[in-house]
Amino acid sequence: MLGDFVLVGGEALHRLELEPADDGWPCAALIDELGNAAFEAPDCLGVVEWPERKRSQRLVWCSDYCGEVARLVRYRRRVEQEGRHLRVPDGEDVRTVLWRRESDLLVGKFYQPHLTREQRTEVFTSKGSSCVVCGRPATDVDHIVPGGGDDAKNLQPLCASCHLEKTADQGGRYAPVPKSVANTSDAHLRQAIGDVLFERAKESGIGMFALASTIHVSRYASYIGRVYADPSRPCDDEKTWGQVERSLRRDRRAEMSW
Repeated sequence: MLGDFVLVGGEALHRLELEPADDGWPCAALIDELGNAAFEAPDCLGVVEWPERKRSQRLVWCSDYCGEVARLVRYRRRVEQEGRHLRVPDGEDVRTVLWRRESDLLVGKFYQPHLTREQRTEVFTSKGSSCVVCGRPATDVDHIVPGGGDDAKNLQPLCASCHLEKTADQGGRYAPVPKSVANTSDAHLRQAIGDVLFERAKESGIGMFALASTIHVSRYASYIGRVYADPSRPCDDEKTWGQVERSLRRDRRAEMSW
């Protein structure tokens, strides 16, 4: 059974209210340590719908995105518990990989701006047709703060080389954002996850983001909460999830009378 609709990132998504019967099964991201479907997860649709055909690759997750987030949670939990991000000389590489994955999944992947021709023209008209970094002819319109919206004040002209260099700045870190944005982001994130988790994430040495939109703060707060949860959700447990997932798939296939 499906519960109330909620608004997530401008889209109306359904939430699971009761154990589903004919509709499908609860997404693994919503199942708590007691087996109840009660976990609030941003962007999770709640239900793994019955597949149209008997064979389906998706018996556990409502979407590929939910599975990818859980995989990232397990990876960061494993890294922190083993201290791999602190080792020399490989620690920096591990932190870079995590930063890239977190930025792509929690900020970049679900922020896919599609600027109109008029918006691009306005940027080149108001801010010039030269790259603001090197002065060469600009070919790209860059978002100054990734995830900060398509307002003109967040757009700037860059050449392709500088655009790529900025995106890959120091192994995946986006270029520095205005201090005011970072401070506001920290305050909102601290409010969302509490002082204890906020300080623990800060002290991890992995790095945090300056998040310029409410949905990104919500998504990152949920992610951090799952990383440090004790006990963790079954899908976030880096030690036991493999066996649990195999059992879950087997049970759901049997339910479909394959």
